[in-house]
Amino acid sequence: MLWRTHVWIAFAAAITAGCALPEAAKIDGAATGGSGGSTGTGGAGGMGGGGSSVIGPVGLASTSAVVAATGMAQQTHIVFADGRYRLFYLDGSYPQQVRVRTSPDFVGWSDAAPLQLPADHGLEGRNLAVAHDPLNDHVHLTLSYSGGTNRSRLHARAAFSDDVVSFEPPVVVHTVSATAAPELAIDAPLVGITSDGRPFGTSGYHDDGAGAAAGSSFLWWADDLDLGELWQNAWTAPPVVLEAVPAFVHARAAAGGANGGALVFWEQAVDEPYGGNVRYALSTPGVPNAALNAFAPGGLQHPNDWNVVAVTPTEIHIVRRVLGPAQLQHRIFTPGTSFTDGPSIAPIELAEGGGLLLASDGDGVLLVGIRDDDSVVAARWSRDTGLPGSWGPWTDVATTPAKRTFLGGNAVAVGGRAAVVWTEGDPPALAIVGALVSVASPPP
Repeated sequence: MLWRTHVWIAFAAAITAGCALPEAAKIDGAATGGSGGSTGTGGAGGMGGGGSSVIGPVGLASTSAVVAATGMAQQTHIVFADGRYRLFYLDGSYPQQVRVRTSPDFVGWSDAAPLQLPADHGLEGRNLAVAHDPLNDHVHLTLSYSGGTNRSRLHARAAFSDDVVSFEPPVVVHTVSATAAPELAIDAPLVGITSDGRPFGTSGYHDDGAGAAAGSSFLWWADDLDLGELWQNAWTAPPVVLEAVPAFVHARAAAGGANGGALVFWEQAVDEPYGGNVRYALSTPGVPNAALNAFAPGGLQHPNDWNVVAVTPTEIHIVRRVLGPAQLQHRIFTPGTSFTDGPSIAPIELAEGGGLLLASDGDGVLLVGIRDDDSVVAARWSRDTGLPGSWGPWTDVATTPAKRTFLGGNAVAVGGRAAVVWTEGDPPALAIVGALVSVASPPP
């Protein structure tokens, strides 16, 4: 079955602030991932501590047969919750589990209790996404999978106590019949949480009861706000159709909006597999606003080569890599405006489909990508004396020879550093590797 990428990402409306990062152990060379983990590469100068702009690379977990273990760039698989990093991933050795690894410092990693699934996960890391709820320190998780003749998407919530992860029973949000449209599936769903605590979920395919997809961009709202201990994992309202497009939507994203809404994004699918623009709208439960273009007309992008980040609840940045001659485009959204051009980014040859991560500490922006030589690099935006600000030069994150794909991470920087992850190696010897990268520019 053709895998079609339908990806969203969600950010909390309020950027995490004042959260101290435990000092990482100072290690020379590589660092092991602990029980069940893999060995990380020394990267751009080994492990860093204290004032280093990069901590890592570090091996976080091994994962057999899951080629896209870290998912798409717009998805989140790693969060910082209850004082620890939490990695959620799929492993071919455990076909009916979502595996979890935890670390207090990003250096030493250990296994935590997994989420038991009702069916095999299908070895597709792009069908898993998580989101951290900073109001209650919970994590919400969604996963799509095939069970018998049907395709389903489930939702689960997890709570934490030190290195213990406790999942509540998952609930199936919606199911489609494989006989209705055999070539389509509920691929790469998203989970997000609004600023007032309402979970939402998305996917690119929904059976409207007539055996067909009613549109290409669907958004589900949970019935209730997540206000703490008691939350009913219920999704009874019909999904919102954001927009129907000429071809199937490949990638989607969202940034938390004010007043219980979300600023949602989706690729303007004009051809397989590329998109011609990124569309966006402010959606609140049951009511999407009119869709607009994030970029000026012209150009195509790979579905894995664009991303968004909320610097503040009302300042949203978007970057994409346009096909053809190496070109990165940056635009900025502020209240009362549409997206306007940001400053130019230094030209660089990035790998097509390698993934772009945008992260913020509430002031600056970090952009991370994979070069065409498989090294990982980063650039940083600062506002200087005000918008539109400026971009600094590219710096190294991981340079030792290795096959690196599906770069992603978390958009919310903790202690000034963003968690960056990628899939490393060739099947079946695959690993999830990552680094903590400073949002602020490194010293000269």
